[in-house]
Amino acid sequence: RHIVVPVMLFLLTAVSAVRIKDPVTNEKVTLLFFLTFVGYNIWNCVTGSLERVRFRRDLALRARDESASSGVASHTNGSSLLVEEQDEYSAKCAHGICGCSVCVCGGGCGAYSDDTRKVKAYYTAVGGDEDEEEDRDDACVRLWNFFSNCCCRTCCDCWFQFFGCCALAQEARELRKLLPRESQLIDFVTYEPFADYKGSLENLRVTKNNNLMDHYMALSQLSILLLKCLVLVMLALFILGLLDVPQGSAKFDNLLVALATFCQAFFIVYFCHWQWNRFDLSLDAVVKYFASGFLLTTGLALFFEFLESVVYQTILGFIAIITAPTYFNANDGNNNDTLMSQFSLKYPAIMIFYYFLSAYALASLVEELCKYFGFWMVEHPDFISPDEYGSGGYTYEQDADSQTGGSVSSSNSSEVSGLAQRHTTNTASSANMNRGVNNQIVRCPLRTLTSQGAGITVAMVAVAMGFACCENMIYIFVYTGDGMGSEFTVLILRSLFPVHPLSAAIQSIGVCRRDLEGDKSYGIGRSLFPAVLLHGSFDFALMIFQFIADANAGNDAAGDDGVGWALASLCGSFGIVLLGFLYYAKQSHAQNARLAALDAAIVSDQSHLT
Repeated sequence: RHIVVPVMLFLLTAVSAVRIKDPVTNEKVTLLFFLTFVGYNIWNCVTGSLERVRFRRDLALRARDESASSGVASHTNGSSLLVEEQDEYSAKCAHGICGCSVCVCGGGCGAYSDDTRKVKAYYTAVGGDEDEEEDRDDACVRLWNFFSNCCCRTCCDCWFQFFGCCALAQEARELRKLLPRESQLIDFVTYEPFADYKGSLENLRVTKNNNLMDHYMALSQLSILLLKCLVLVMLALFILGLLDVPQGSAKFDNLLVALATFCQAFFIVYFCHWQWNRFDLSLDAVVKYFASGFLLTTGLALFFEFLESVVYQTILGFIAIITAPTYFNANDGNNNDTLMSQFSLKYPAIMIFYYFLSAYALASLVEELCKYFGFWMVEHPDFISPDEYGSGGYTYEQDADSQTGGSVSSSNSSEVSGLAQRHTTNTASSANMNRGVNNQIVRCPLRTLTSQGAGITVAMVAVAMGFACCENMIYIFVYTGDGMGSEFTVLILRSLFPVHPLSAAIQSIGVCRRDLEGDKSYGIGRSLFPAVLLHGSFDFALMIFQFIADANAGNDAAGDDGVGWALASLCGSFGIVLLGFLYYAKQSHAQNARLAALDAAIVSDQSHLT
């Protein structure tokens, strides 16, 4: 209903626009399918909004009834505090498609209304600490609060609603406060609890199982669904290739290029994960992180890059008009691209600064941020501590003898923090156990910090390869599309410079430094800066060499200059990537030594305790 039907309507619209040769019929049929597509999505939004309003109302009534039947005073019962004044109008405002909803805090200047005091009392009643949550706000949350306070609360005391995104996001945050931790450990889409398949993954790791089929059989329902979707997409491309759709949009050779693009990404993931770190991160996690990069990260990056590019190009246009108004007025009849090309030759310093912003702020910063959050958007059992499962059928205990094979027991929480504390436990008993395949109990020693660090690196590289795979397809089929030879040439050239996985690996150094080594000075900015610098320098070098080549294109020896500048561009790009590899190798070697020392200290402390 929400995915298949809209996609089918969109494809019908595209096929009609391509296949129907009569212009009048083409316009009518395409418009009909397009209006059906838009109308169906609007109908989905309206019905979904009504469903959520009914759910909110029923939930409020149920909570009110439970509060009344329990006989607990309203000021001590968290549920009753939230359901007071929950009428039909407030529910419709909160879940409207587009419009405004009255915000909780009135006044806009820090003065708390009665509703605000109710929510704070509610958090206290359910055991939460709202002030503590506010203290832990990250940079993105604080930036959003700044703009929302300036706009929504100060002007009209209302929040803007856009297709329920704000309401759904707020509900997700509320659920994290209300539900116990073990109830939140489920996969999205399939709603399969982590506990249903974590045992199988741990069994493969502990027993050092090298059978790829066993790793596939241990995949979660979500990972299997993602792989099936990939097979179905490739099959659909194959069928479209056999139909010989005009304009070369889905010919059989394009299918080969698409397969080669996926194979290039899978080849790098194979070596990073299966060949070198198969027991540091499960195959199930690799599938999900790759899908996050391909499906989620790419869309975010394209959206923000589009917005930022519009701003940059608009500013550049104004600068061009202000700098040389008479020049543009004298060439009103010429093409805009030609005018900008001539302007760039006359004012190269302005264009170089524009390319600098495009490389570092537009491409590098946005893409590296999206890849970073693409890693954090996925929650996987490999990065969940055993004690977070509560009574989910697992028994994790300490084992003082677990000192080898990527496992360690820990009782020293002062030397590890962040992810280290999430992956370790402070229980000190006799044996570390887990449920494996067919509910069979197997030994499950805790992982070393070195193993966790390798898992984080592989996961971030998998996200980057998913993003790079989708980006390669966009470059090949959208920006190139001149035939199979040129498409393979672009793919080979982009494969020679693996900037995205290298930048992700460099990011992982900062993440491990902060979350495994406990160095809190490594925030998001310090973790991302080396990767942004590498990625931006790579893009900037390509842009500058292309700009110089275009500037010299009018010379008599244009052909020779073009080849020379192309070779210079390749050599410069290769040098930047080589420096990135050397930097990562040095930092990774030093970090592995520090993590190994922490592991040794943890084992030593544990042996003293026993």
